[in-house]
Amino acid sequence: MAKEAATAHWFPTEADRPVSYKPEPSKDRKFASVDKTVALVMEQLSAIERSKAHITTSSRCLSIDDIERIYAARKS
Repeated sequence: MAKEAATAHWFPTEADRPVSYKPEPSKDRKFASVDKTVALVMEQLSAIERSKAHITTSSRCLSIDDIERIYAARKS
């Protein structure tokens, strides 16, 4: 799974929104591996953004619970 390309998707926090806020699509960032995508979600997104994040690959969609399990396994 780690070698599979993946995309992280999340929604910006209130602080990222302009005063004249209009709903906007989720932000996303593509990586060559699930491991790098998991690291982005867990290490660079705020707690609020993480709670709304998910990762997609060509074969699956990973919820925040899946992301947290993968991250914990990497750290042990």
